[in-house]
Parts: sequence; structure tokens; C-alpha cells
Amino acid sequence: MKVLNYYISIICGLLASTLLFADDITISAQLDTNQMRIGEQQNISLSIEYNSDKTLVLPDFGKELSHNILVVDTFSFQSTDNKDKSIRKAKLPITCFDAGEYSFEIGPFIYGNDTVWSSPVQLSVQTVALDTTGVIKPIKPIRVPEYSFKDYLPKILTVVAIILVLALIAFVIWYVLKHKKPKFLPKKAVAKEKADIKALRELEQLKSQNLCEKDEYKNYYTILTDILREYFGDVLSIDTFEKTSDEIIQEVVASGKVPLSVIQNLQMILKEADFVKFAKHKPTVETGNLHYGLSLFCINESKHLITNEEDETESPNA
Repeated sequence: MKVLNYYISIICGLLASTLLFADDITISAQLDTNQMRIGEQQNISLSIEYNSDKTLVLPDFGKELSHNILVVDTFSFQSTDNKDKSIRKAKLPITCFDAGEYSFEIGPFIYGNDTVWSSPVQLSVQTVALDTTGVIKPIKPIRVPEYSFKDYLPKILTVVAIILVLALIAFVIWYVLKHKKPKFLPKKAVAKEKADIKALRELEQLKSQNLCEKDEYKNYYTILTDILREYFGDVLSIDTFEKTSDEIIQEVVASGKVPLSVIQNLQMILKEADFVKFAKHKPTVETGNLHYGLSLFCINESKHLITNEEDETESPNA
């Protein structure tokens, strides 16, 4: 009789270790094995059976199910609903990295107005036995791989191909640039300013400088005679800048086109300019203004020659 009671106590204890009855809910938690080594993984098979007319709220399982008992992966509950009963099942993957004897409960489950836990689960975590009988050998050095020419050949061919492509591109660019015919855009014809208009404009600019009032007579007469030299050189098509004043007068007279009054005034201006530039003669402001007026007279009285020259130039093409 005593033996029978003993076995009954053992069976009841085993059932109490995995089952907890709270009214009409049953929570079963069972390990794959009660013993494991550090770092190994196994599952806890969790099953909850309860009445369908009550609400069950599952625990918020985090990374740590209990102290040192870690949940290593995600899991989900599978549901089976009958007419009166509902069943929730899941497998919780766990591991442990500290050796020792563990007893823990899974929960809390909120069932109606009650808080329910599973009964304690027993787990023994053992260390990995080390083999101390063997001889510890030194660590072997890192083995350096041996390369042959065939190993480098693809890289060499790639570099050679890139060099050839770049050389071909450079040659094409050089060839195109060398044999490309330059495009010459036609220059727009620039209307040449008429000799009399240019001379009158330059005389006006000379007058605005007030060189005589500044006592700069040499500079004044140099500019004045250069304007007249260029003007008569253009009108008569003669070189006036490489000749003396007397040679210019001879060329003007020889042309037979310039009125006598223009020749006399031009001779007077050039003679006065030679005195100022070479004999250090100092005229008056009135004299400078007089020669300015005579220069205007010479241009205005001879500008008809420009029109005649243009007509003679255009007549052969008419």
C-alpha cells in the first residue's frame, strides 16, 4: 500500500511540473530534453487549452524568457477552435550560455480576470568538457598562396586592352584634328570711313584738347600736319608720311587736281609746323586757331576730289 501511494505521488508530481489548472484553462510546457550543453538550442512546446467563451491574452515574450534563458528566434501560435474549447500551440526556440540548474515559469497569461502561469520547467545546462590529455600544438602560420603567371594573365591582358583602347582613341582624335579643314567664316565688309569725314572728325578732336591754350604747340602742330598728310595721301593716293613738307607740296601740285588756294594754305600750314617742330618757334594761340581754320578750308575745298575718284573707280565695272 505504501509503495502504491509512493508511485501515485511521483506521477502527480510529474503532472504538476508541466500542467497548471486554473479553473477551466490548461497550460502545458514541455522541453525537448531537460539537459543541454551551453549554447545548444532546443524548443519548449507550449500548449494552452481554454474555454472559447473567455478571452485569453498571451504574454509579451521578449528576447529573454527567464534569467539566462534566451529566445533565439521568432515563433507564432497556431490556433484550433472547437465549439466549446480553443487551443493555442507554439514552439519557443531557446538557448542558454551559462551552466547551472534552472527552474522557470512561462507567463503571465491573462485569462478572463485571472493571471495564470505555467508550472515550473526544470532545465540542466552543462558545460562542454575539455580534453586536457592532448598535447597543445603551436598555431600554424598563415599560409601564403603561391601564384603563377596564369593567375596574373587576365589582369595583364585587361591592362593591355585598356592601353590599346586609349591609344586608339588618342590616334583618332589626332587624325581628325590634323586633317580637319578649318572653316573660314566670311568677314563682314566694314565700310571704310571717307577721308574727309575722318579728317574733319580728327580736327574736331584736336580742337577739344586745347593744346594751344596749354602751350603745347609742338604737339598741336604734329597732330595737325599728320591729319593733313593722311587726308591728302588718301585723296591723291600718294605717300605723304615719308616726305618733307616741300616734297608733299610738289606731289600735290603735280597731281593737277587740287585748287591753287588749297595748295597755298596747305603750304602755309606745313611751313609753320616745321618752324615750331624744328626751329623751336613759338606761335600764338590766335595763329594756332588760324591754321586750324585753314586746315578746315583745305579739306572742304578738296573733298570733291573724293567723289570723283569713287566715280572713276566704279565706272569700269558699270
